[in-house]
Amino acid sequence: MIYLAGFLAYFIKGLCGFANTLVFQSVLRISDTSLSMNITPLECLLSWPFNLLMTWHKRAYLKLKRVAGLIVLVLGGAVIGVFLLKNLHGAWLNRLFGITVIAIALDLLFLKKKSDPDSLLLKIIGFLSGILCGLFGVGAFLAAYMNRVSDSSDEFKANLSAVFIFENSFRLLLYALNGMLSTAILKQVLFCLPVSLLGLYAGIKCSQFVSEKTAKIFVLIALLVSGLYLLFV
Repeated sequence: MIYLAGFLAYFIKGLCGFANTLVFQSVLRISDTSLSMNITPLECLLSWPFNLLMTWHKRAYLKLKRVAGLIVLVLGGAVIGVFLLKNLHGAWLNRLFGITVIAIALDLLFLKKKSDPDSLLLKIIGFLSGILCGLFGVGAFLAAYMNRVSDSSDEFKANLSAVFIFENSFRLLLYALNGMLSTAILKQVLFCLPVSLLGLYAGIKCSQFVSEKTAKIFVLIALLVSGLYLLFV
């Protein structure tokens, strides 16, 4: 099932540029609740090289002043998120993830206005994003944050992927210190990488024939359905 999750997640990333973590975790949480605590470290390892490639590819559009403060907020929240991940029961994690998925889908669907990068609301969102990253590796709130303060798609991708590089690296360190990384997880990531790359390539190819708006609507509907399933099952 992990190979299917990897293919679908990065197919969606290639198709519309976001939601790979949400799709990956939703598929695995629905198929095997016993994996609850291990899914997030596994996905973090899997996504790290993809974020590194994106940061390097879009480095010309990177605005360090804009992302520096956000990185601090996200790392602070990640400490709390990792603690909760280690200590919450699997069933509670799945329900909390379901609520998170629904909230993110609604946010991406309805809240699209630009905001002041220095506003208190966005600082709170940044900190909460860190907690969610520590718990689930979910960066969609960060995507929503960055979407409201970026002037272009290239700037959005560059700044967001740069934040993820710091966040992923810090979170992997926390997972290692808390005994949440294992040889088995590393092997799963290595085996899943080729399938994920294939999914990414397929998604990019399909994006040439499907409009960005249609792809995003499809993903949002899928997220809402999976979130409701995890919440009530």
